[in-house]
Amino acid sequence: LAELKRRVVRVCENALAYNQGRQAAGKCAKHLKEAFELRLESIQTAAEPPPRGARAAEREGGPTFAQKRELLRELHDLSPLDQSRVARQLAKESPRALKPLDGREAGSSKRVRVELDELDAETFARARELAEERARKAVEMDLQDELEEYPQ
Repeated sequence: LAELKRRVVRVCENALAYNQGRQAAGKCAKHLKEAFELRLESIQTAAEPPPRGARAAEREGGPTFAQKRELLRELHDLSPLDQSRVARQLAKESPRALKPLDGREAGSSKRVRVELDELDAETFARARELAEERARKAVEMDLQDELEEYPQ
């Protein structure tokens, strides 16, 4: 950090010296230097964050990052109704994995976020099954609609 501070201060001081603080570049340099020094001080005096627990991928048998990403893609591709169905099932199997987005209690919230790190391996696998099942049903319904709209 000391080297970064030295370089930023030097750039700002050079801009001030060559622009004499009256031109726009000089004024910007003055404000940049002040803002940088304030921000650097707040970073240096900030409290140390509390230690984090092991991530789910680091836990024994937990899903990998790639598996979580794939499940998120599968869930994202579902209709809102199917997303809701999956969320309701997950709420039954692992209620602490659903976090309300509207400040209400978990059971009464209409909008929730699924915390994949809170799912155990079995519930994670079940979530993937549910997402795949809902996606298959959606495709089947789309095909049925196509067949009805354009009979052979």
